[in-house]
Amino acid sequence: KRRDVADGAPLFVDVATAVKLSQTANGIDVALLEQELRNDPHITAVLIAAANSAAQHLGKPVQTMGGALGILGPVQGANIALGLAKKRMAVLTDDALLAQAHEFWTMSQRTADYARILGGMLELDVERCFCAGLLQSLGDLAVLGCLQEWLLAGGVLNEEVIKQSLEQYSAAFGSALRTRWRLPLELRELIAAVYQYNTGIFTREVLAMNLAGQMARLGEEESVTTLIKTKSAKLLKLSVGDLQRLRKKLTGVTDPSLLIPLPVEPEAGADAVEDDEPDLLDLTPEAPVEEPAAIEDPGDAVQGVTKN
Repeated sequence: KRRDVADGAPLFVDVATAVKLSQTANGIDVALLEQELRNDPHITAVLIAAANSAAQHLGKPVQTMGGALGILGPVQGANIALGLAKKRMAVLTDDALLAQAHEFWTMSQRTADYARILGGMLELDVERCFCAGLLQSLGDLAVLGCLQEWLLAGGVLNEEVIKQSLEQYSAAFGSALRTRWRLPLELRELIAAVYQYNTGIFTREVLAMNLAGQMARLGEEESVTTLIKTKSAKLLKLSVGDLQRLRKKLTGVTDPSLLIPLPVEPEAGADAVEDDEPDLLDLTPEAPVEEPAAIEDPGDAVQGVTKN
């Protein structure tokens, strides 16, 4: 039941501060507002949903934060975000819930950034790729919001309850939200592709999102070489060098595969030399190191918030 009515989630962005920083002498600047709000998954999803609800007659669906604010305008967009910030679950009060939320925000941001850079490399719609990566955690954050309300109502939480709730309900909550908010089907498919392919049609955007998700989930000690044989990397024709450079560009981390020294084997049949004589390998110049290859119904939300 909670899944069918839940429409809130904790917010990553301090909306009041974001709106204040977007103010100019001529009012709220739409570009500044987008810059301040674009990293919040929940606000992004609600604005996209509201914009599509308000622009049903325009035909082409909105799939990015910039597109949503272009239809809603900066004032209405700010009002919707401020309305979301007033909900009880917007700010988490439990340390365990907050720590879990930060993990989801970090993973969403990392996936979105990988998707944006991959999109640029492959000449795709980079903003749509970024948005899809960011929205992968909608269900997880919605579950945390429900747990926050349970806590405020006198419930008791512990790490086991939080973990079990996320495992059991996150996927269903995310699917329900994306459907109820009528997020565009194309965008929903890209979000789903972060974890798996839901269709047999492997578009370049779907493949890019899947690879972005896999790269975002790599541990620091894991190498991108494990991904080069995946269907995504193969069909996109990306090399190990491409993935190594991508990781370095985004995280500043040198891939572990580049830090492993190559074993040097002596030539077959080489004569043994005395310990006090120079080794033949010492006399051979080293080869240069090879560089790696180059809400409720969003329409109601809009009306409800602007009335305030």
